Amino acid sequence: MRHFLNKKGLVSFLLLSALGITIYYVLMLESDLSVDVIVGVLKPMAVLSIACLVMSLFFLFFPEQIFRVWLRKIAWWYILVLLIVAASTPVFSSNVLSIDRSQIVFGGMILLICITVPYTLIARRKIQTES
Repeated sequence: MRHFLNKKGLVSFLLLSALGITIYYVLMLESDLSVDVIVGVLKPMAVLSIACLVMSLFFLFFPEQIFRVWLRKIAWWYILVLLIVAASTPVFSSNVLSIDRSQIVFGGMILLICITVPYTLIARRKIQTES
């Protein structure tokens, strides 16, 4: 356990993701929230938090320098673009084939996980060959 606590940036990311999930569940207990807020804000926030929690648990088994480079080069820009795309998606649509914000965020986070796994394996192999 001591090895994991040495990774301050990763533990902070893990706790922030867990906080996002907790906030989602606390706000969902409120009965007077509108459907627009639930579907447009809370559901995408929950999907983003759950995906970030899964990725931070994945990074517990890798050196923190891989996490920091991934966070700076991939995740920061990817999540920023994903949030802009999700914000430009309408909350409700009368079209039968339309997708909502939580589906956009879910698909984007699945794609980020598919990018993250090979990236970390390649970065770990590169670090091992340099040592």
